[in-house]
Amino acid sequence: MKEFREKLKTEKNVRCVTSWAAAKSFINECDKLYFWDMELAFTEHQHFSAVYSYLRGKELRVAGCNSMICAWHMANWGLPCNLLADWVDDEIWSSRKEQRKAYRIGYMLESQYTEQEIDAIRQIASGAGYDFEFQLIGGSEQECLEGMRFCNIFLGMNHGKDPLWGEGFGLTMMEAMWAGCVVIAYDILGNREFIYDGFNGILVPRARPHLMARALLNLYQMPGEIERMREDTLKMLRFCHTSEARWPAVAEFLELGEAQSVLDHCYTRTTTTGLPRK
Repeated sequence: MKEFREKLKTEKNVRCVTSWAAAKSFINECDKLYFWDMELAFTEHQHFSAVYSYLRGKELRVAGCNSMICAWHMANWGLPCNLLADWVDDEIWSSRKEQRKAYRIGYMLESQYTEQEIDAIRQIASGAGYDFEFQLIGGSEQECLEGMRFCNIFLGMNHGKDPLWGEGFGLTMMEAMWAGCVVIAYDILGNREFIYDGFNGILVPRARPHLMARALLNLYQMPGEIERMREDTLKMLRFCHTSEARWPAVAEFLELGEAQSVLDHCYTRTTTTGLPRK
């Protein structure tokens, strides 16, 4: 904290950014705060009074990692809220086709029910004549990446932190997509921000492992569908969810001086109609 206070005094153009409204020791030092809300499940309950106090006592700019979080902040405070979707480091996360195992299915421990639900999926698949290898993914970022690269499908078993708000952003699912997996996930807020059912993944009602098993079997019973969905997934990620693609939104939220020059590089203009076109 001593080093941080010194930087606030001596450095120019400092931006104080947090996604955790309970980080009082840090926040109390900041005259202006950039709050990037990634967990409405906490903001609406445990952290509500803290956020309210910051609105009254500080210059505050708010961003949300999904559209529902933005709508919640605008409805409660009557202030604008930037949509700043999450992303992963695309220089690290990538797929390797030669490592992929056709019948390996990845998943992570997301709740006390995960293993029970995976076992139900395994039994349904076995009854249909499929001998899938279900691989538990965990460990460091590098270990997760390597584990996902060997999987053909990734099952998003997260029920969400909150029955209504789900998750802020389904980062694990996006990581699996970058690693080359086709994702079947529970339909919760957060996942809906970048998984478009039937196009670049499959969403099923939460806590319905039999429906997840059915979706898994359907993929393997439709020739070419897994590869088609994987190609659409990677195209979407490369266009929308690289560091370069997300930078203009970051620059706008943080009020960086170079934001406009970055935006100019991202837009293509034409004089056909005399009006700028994106």
